[in-house]
Amino acid sequence: MGHAVPITALLFVMPLVHVATVLPISLGGLGVREGVLTGLLMLLAVPQGDAVLAAFLLYLAKVMVGLTGVPSVMAGRAASRRS
Repeated sequence: MGHAVPITALLFVMPLVHVATVLPISLGGLGVREGVLTGLLMLLAVPQGDAVLAAFLLYLAKVMVGLTGVPSVMAGRAASRRS
């Protein structure tokens, strides 16, 4: 994954990926996000395997960030049960 993609290209690509993700095509945009990002990165001369890997790593990063909120949600539920 040593491919240099200019930040200006990513500033164009990522909004397109997010728009495609919210289209009611699949559940949660899963598969659509990866397909669109892979296709757009391939247009920027990134090999297909690296583009797919980047798409899944982006999804994994979002999941990991979302999981950081689980302890606070669980603590809030426990506090509301005690009240």
